[in-house]
Amino acid sequence: MTTRLTQAAVSRLADDHPAGTQLYDSEAKGLRLIVGKRSISYKHVGRINDGTDRYVSVMIGRTDEMSLKHARERSAELRLALRRGEDPRRKKVTVPTLAEAMDRYIEGRPDLSERTVDWYRQKVEGPLSALRKLPVDRIDRETVRSLH
Repeated sequence: MTTRLTQAAVSRLADDHPAGTQLYDSEAKGLRLIVGKRSISYKHVGRINDGTDRYVSVMIGRTDEMSLKHARERSAELRLALRRGEDPRRKKVTVPTLAEAMDRYIEGRPDLSERTVDWYRQKVEGPLSALRKLPVDRIDRETVRSLH
């Protein structure tokens, strides 16, 4: 059952409801308030749009740390991420720089000769030195053309 939640109602929840109660917000789809023994927390529950129909539950924060307005905004962000097929519980993967990618490649290829490895390093330290510290996903055709 959905409830029209207000900030004042959220403040009174601990007095009105026992621990373990879940209240659904009528304005923000997927936003729930979970009443615990010591605190009340905001949680977003939704389905990931990746073909698996999995439901995920993401803790947004405690009611004494954030307002209902901020919890609704965060819930909307999570709902959009779920629609895109992203799992908000999974950490974002960092993209390596060109130098890191080259080092990983060389480590993964023990069959390369020393001469080939030296040639690769000369290219990255020479003509491609402007790109060494850039994440690989930020290197586009225009950047490479300008170097060429």
